[in-house]
Formats: sequence, C-alpha cells, structure tokens
Amino acid sequence: MNILKRIVKFIYSIITIFVIALLVISAYCLIQRYILNKNHAEVFGYTFFQIQTGSMSGTIEIDDIIIVKITDDVHEKDIITYTDNDSIITHRLITENGNTLITKGDANNTEDKPIERKQVIGKVEKIFSGLGTWIKVFTDWKVIACIVVTFLFLGLAISDEDKNKKRRRKHSLWNGVKNWFNHIREKNSREDK
Repeated sequence: MNILKRIVKFIYSIITIFVIALLVISAYCLIQRYILNKNHAEVFGYTFFQIQTGSMSGTIEIDDIIIVKITDDVHEKDIITYTDNDSIITHRLITENGNTLITKGDANNTEDKPIERKQVIGKVEKIFSGLGTWIKVFTDWKVIACIVVTFLFLGLAISDEDKNKKRRRKHSLWNGVKNWFNHIREKNSREDK
C-alpha cells in the first residue's frame, strides 16, 4: 500500500509540473499575441498553428496542429507558413525565384499569388494529426473545472494523509519519550528505596 501511495504522489507531482509548465508557456504565448501584438507566438525559435481549412488535405487536415520553425530559409517542396494581409497560410512552396515565392495548397487546383520571402514565418517541421480536437476539449471551461477540482481533491487527500501520518509519528515519538522518562523515574525511585 505504501508503494502505491508513493507512485500516486510521484504521478501527481509529474502532472503538477507539466500543468505548471503548460500554464507558463500559455501565459508567455498570450503575452506575445495580445500584449506585444504579434500574429504568432514564438517559443525557442518555433511556433505552432491549428489548421483551419482543407487546402492541404491529404498532408495536413483540419484541426491538425503544426509546429513551424521560424526561418526564411525555405526551398521548393517545403511546406511553409506565411502571412498574407491578415491571414496566416500554410501551403507547399512550388516555385522559388529569388525573393519571390509561389505556393499551392496540396488539395487546391491553382497556385497562390506570388509572395515575398519576408512574408514567410517559417517551415513546417512537425504535424500532429487531430490534436486540435483535444485542444478544443481541454480548453472548454467545464473540462478545466473538472480537472482542477479532481487535482485539488487528490492533493488534499495526499496531504491530509501525510499530516495524519506525521501526527501519529509525533504522538508515537512523544509517547516513546514519556515512556522513557517514566522508566528512568521508576528506576531512580527504586534505587532510592
């Protein structure tokens, strides 16, 4: 039973660290987006986006999350993310002519209008299929509230058990000290007689 409690505590600690790290990264991203007015958040030279359209269907689907390395060093056949007015677009680079780039969505029939290299945010490094759906689930306030309440109760249960164990140890230690003093007192009183 003691091993099980240690395992639960360890898992609780790992999850707590993960949640705190996630909160710090989220706060950092929110500051970049809404206070610094950037069109994307950057963490260690990377950013991420959730795909909203099917223009890259077959390669990247709606609700997939993509990790983009911030760079303008892109080449033909790379999947790149770029800005076009107020939109952020992720398409495949099909033609590169100096600073002029032409892209096309894999599921589209026509090429996009030419863009300049300075519009490029970066190159897609990783695609997480369907992760956007999970993000929608775990950003729903009802789900967050249930998770928080569960962790609070789990934390209280673990800490309450620790307090009870310490209290028992304290009492058993105190009883041991009292018994020792009583034993010495009895021994001394016997010797005095």
